Amino acid sequence: MGAEGQRILYDRSGASSSRSRRGEDPRIAQMQREMEEQQRALAEQQRTLEEQRKKDEETRARLEEMERILSA
Repeated sequence: MGAEGQRILYDRSGASSSRSRRGEDPRIAQMQREMEEQQRALAEQQRTLEEQRKKDEETRARLEEMERILSA
């Protein structure tokens, strides 16, 4: 029987019967999706922090140059 001829049955929780037979809990899949989303959000925060750190370094370098010029 081809894939198009197979019918997937769902239990009350919404998990397909094949998943239920394998013992996979749909709550675990949901938790994994949530963790992946949190990881994406953390990665974005890290990129933002790195960009801000670079800007801060550039600003610090400009301030040091201005102080050097003013104290000369």
